[in-house]
Amino acid sequence: VRVALRDTGFGMSEETAARALEPFFTTKDVGKGSGLGLSSIYGFARQSGGGVRIQTAPGKGTKVSIFLPRCESLPVDAPGHQQDEEAMGRQETVLLVEDEPDVRGFATMALENVNYRVIPVGAAEPAMKVLRENKEKIDVLFTDIVLPGDMDGWGLAEAARDLHPELKIILTSGNWELAGKSPPKAVSDAAVLQKPYSHQELAQIIQSAINPVAIK
Repeated sequence: VRVALRDTGFGMSEETAARALEPFFTTKDVGKGSGLGLSSIYGFARQSGGGVRIQTAPGKGTKVSIFLPRCESLPVDAPGHQQDEEAMGRQETVLLVEDEPDVRGFATMALENVNYRVIPVGAAEPAMKVLRENKEKIDVLFTDIVLPGDMDGWGLAEAARDLHPELKIILTSGNWELAGKSPPKAVSDAAVLQKPYSHQELAQIIQSAINPVAIK
C-alpha cells in the first residue's frame, strides 16, 4: 500500500535529498527543527516491512511516498493493552543522557507516562555527577552513544558500571553502524535501542532491562 504526500515548496537538491532520511539531519536553523520527522517515518516504514521514496528537485516541490505491506486479514486475538501494561514501571529511576533537547524531552515524557522517575541530562559529565551522588538510587542508565565533550556513551557506560556494578545499561544511537556495534567488554550485557524509537519500544526495553522475564 502506498501513501503519498506532495507539496509545492522549494524542493530539495540532490545532496539534501540524499540525507533527508538521516536522523537529526535538518536544513532549519538551530533550535527550529530536530531532524526526526522523515527519519521517524522511514524507521516506522522499515520496521513494518516497507520503505520510503523521495522524489524532489529544486523549484519543483517534493513528493514523499510511504510503502507499507498490505494486511490481508485482521489478527484473531488482538493483544489490546497487554504490552503497555507489561511495560509499566514501578517508579524505578532512569538516568537519561541525551544532548538533543527535543529527543530528551520526548524520552522523558514517554517514560514518565509509564510510571518511571526520570533524571534527564545532556552530557556525560553531569551524568557522572548524578551517578556519584545517587548511585544506589539509579536503576537504569539510558544514554546516547554520541555525546558532546570528552566522554561518549561507551565511555560513560563503562565509568558508570565501575561505580555501580549492578546498574542496568541501555545505549541508543541514530547511527546504524554505531548502534550495530558490540558494546565494550565491561558492559557487554548492555542493550542497544536504534533511533528513532517509539514510546512503546522505549518502555519495553527499559522494562526488559529491569525485569528480563517481564517482556517476551
